[in-house]
Amino acid sequence: MPKVSPQTQNGYVKIANELFEAIIERMPFRVSAPVKIFYAVMRQTYGYNRKTARITTDKFRKLTGINDRRLIHRAKKQAIDGNMINVITNDDGISPSYSINKNYLDWENVITTDDSKKRHHYRRRASSLQMTPVITTDDGHVYKDNIKDNIKTREGPRSFPDKKKKTKKTKKRIPNDFDLTEKRIQFAEEKGINGNRVRNVFDHFRDHHKAKGSTFADWDAAWRNWVRKEIEFNSQEDVYEKWINQHS
Repeated sequence: MPKVSPQTQNGYVKIANELFEAIIERMPFRVSAPVKIFYAVMRQTYGYNRKTARITTDKFRKLTGINDRRLIHRAKKQAIDGNMINVITNDDGISPSYSINKNYLDWENVITTDDSKKRHHYRRRASSLQMTPVITTDDGHVYKDNIKDNIKTREGPRSFPDKKKKTKKTKKRIPNDFDLTEKRIQFAEEKGINGNRVRNVFDHFRDHHKAKGSTFADWDAAWRNWVRKEIEFNSQEDVYEKWINQHS
């Protein structure tokens, strides 16, 4: 794939940082989270006439308006995987640096608009429609051919297997009897959560979803996902505390 390297001497748009921040946070149209991350990196780098910048999660939250920490991490990963931004891990392990990938030909499409979804739906529906054959006889009469009858007269009876209907699981709130089992404890311990901490994490999981009124089709899957996120976020906090202790 050819490389490109846009330069300001070939022309650029001058815009106040305050206005650019307002555009990121208050866009009047729907913009995907990875694109907001891209804009935030642009603001912290080009907005200060530099190529790289350390950006904390709180700074991303302030610039993009995305309040959920998990959604910010997911959006950053999508922007990185889409070759829109670069991430540079610093030696201290705290707040990596980010930069814009100027070779825009490498960018992968991370935007899915409502219009594109509708067009895909219409194309799929149109392709599934079947035209009823029309037969014209020698005397000029026109009638619709019955496909099933036509198959029987030409090739004999044919059996069609019944298609199993996919049953969609119903989402429901966390059951009152949903508690720690050996299987759930074993999964948490395999991921590194041991001892009394398993019970503390599980109580937090259950109280959170009860208070929020969350609904899931599979609460065991929700528990496993919660354990994975617990490990991920705790590892980040441990790195931060280690850095604080070293510099205090």
